[in-house]
Amino acid sequence: MQSDTYFSSTQNSPPLKTNALSQTVGIAYIGNVFFGEVVNEGREYFNYRIDRYDNLSSFNTHLSQSSMVDLPYVLLMEMQDKDEFHVFNQVKEIRENALTSGIIIILLSSSNKTELHQRALEAKANDIYFKPFNTELIFERINFLIKFKLLKP
Repeated sequence: MQSDTYFSSTQNSPPLKTNALSQTVGIAYIGNVFFGEVVNEGREYFNYRIDRYDNLSSFNTHLSQSSMVDLPYVLLMEMQDKDEFHVFNQVKEIRENALTSGIIIILLSSSNKTELHQRALEAKANDIYFKPFNTELIFERINFLIKFKLLKP
């Protein structure tokens, strides 16, 4: 796992805190194909702590050793043609686990296939975005989903 902290030089508001123990919103990013495109461009929009995992296996290892305090608030998952099945199964497993069911899950894919939209809905992912990515939209959506989640009783 690599941890990268990004702070905006253009934003005047303090980081959005998710609980009393966190300094910034934690995002787990799984994959490395789109990382530079999504994260480097997105760093100017909001303040997030981003922990990067090369694959699902390394994220699952981290997840199995985590407490509630260590869980990410948002999960950005890359999805390649060869691993779509595994990604959707991972999303379903996260949703079925009482500790992880509230994590916001956003999928990123290079292939815009109609069936991926349906499968993402069935797996209960919050969103799916296709290449070319509108990074500003992705991070605005993350911010909205976090604020909505914090307001929800």
